[in-house]
Amino acid sequence: MKARTRAVRSSRASLAAQCGRGSQSCMATLRQINCRIENWQRVWSPIHDSWSPMLNNSEMMRLAKKMHGRYGHLAEQVMNQRATENRSAGDVEAADLWTRVAAFIRAIKTTNQHRELAKSFRPAFQVAPHPYLLVSPNLVIAGANDAYVAGTGARHSDLIGCELFDAFPDNPADPNANGVKNLKTSLTRVLDAGLPDVMERQRYDIPRRDGLFEERWWMVQNLPVFDDGGRLIFVLHHVQDVTASIKSTPL
Repeated sequence: MKARTRAVRSSRASLAAQCGRGSQSCMATLRQINCRIENWQRVWSPIHDSWSPMLNNSEMMRLAKKMHGRYGHLAEQVMNQRATENRSAGDVEAADLWTRVAAFIRAIKTTNQHRELAKSFRPAFQVAPHPYLLVSPNLVIAGANDAYVAGTGARHSDLIGCELFDAFPDNPADPNANGVKNLKTSLTRVLDAGLPDVMERQRYDIPRRDGLFEERWWMVQNLPVFDDGGRLIFVLHHVQDVTASIKSTPL
């Protein structure tokens, strides 16, 4: 108990230093957080009692969104603070839980920032005549222009915020499907090197609204998009449907 108390005091002092004592609004938020930490068992027990180390990603994301909604812009700091307190108290499983929640909160914040950045150039992107998809570094779809939606038969509302390969999985009826593998490899090259990557002609069937898949062939380019500070914030995924020419070519 003494170890936990020392950890709480230390982590509070660290948070206060990060907020800055001159910021009244930030300190007010910190006081609210401190009040909640005083009632630690009430906040923690229901989660601890039901928690399993085998929480899947969907459950972790729900918990992260709940904590993000509760603590706002300080959520990641608060989760790391909780992890420190639990680790000092010898509760390694709880510490690992809050560390994972902090990582998911960081992903939520990054995705939200990317969506806001996408809005700044969306008008030109949206009316471009060629199909484009805007993908964040964590492979979440941040934008899809009208040409892309028309070419794939998808809906904007089904794409934005969806993980790329959840929206466009491999065709389960094709045992030789390798679209996900090859596209992921190309995107990884762009993210690692910060350079454009052109894929070989690729079969990548697309899901129809009736649940079946339609055969499609594509030429694909993936290009890095940087902010003013030189940080890679998106990959611009450009496709050209070459299905008709492939099918019309004699074997």
